[in-house]
Amino acid sequence: MEGFNDQLASFISLARALFGDFDIDEILNNSRGYTNAVLFLTYLFVAVFIMLSMFLAILGENQAKVRADQDDAHERGDAPPEYGIFYHAGTCLQTAGQSVGARLMRRARPAASAEDGACDMAEAVDDINGKISNMG
Repeated sequence: MEGFNDQLASFISLARALFGDFDIDEILNNSRGYTNAVLFLTYLFVAVFIMLSMFLAILGENQAKVRADQDDAHERGDAPPEYGIFYHAGTCLQTAGQSVGARLMRRARPAASAEDGACDMAEAVDDINGKISNMG
């Protein structure tokens, strides 16, 4: 158990153990019972739980900041559509559906030009990208 001869070596060994670099057989062979192994595994569980909690706290804090920025953008009126490209795709489908319906209603007239119900998806994507770059 050279990894636990002094405080610095113990600290380094415990830090390495958090990443899975430990030999449980050596721990069991150097003690009479299972107390050392149980304490060591308890340390690993608690340490990983604490690190995971810190990670989730950081994510939650940043998520709150993003939500606040989105709310500010909605209040100013310069927020992109809530569903992004799907909003524009739905608008295009609605426009195309209305165009087809109008064409069916006007059977007697010649077919309308393709520009009546056309929806430029590239224009919609450029619109979203412009609003996103304005937010940052």
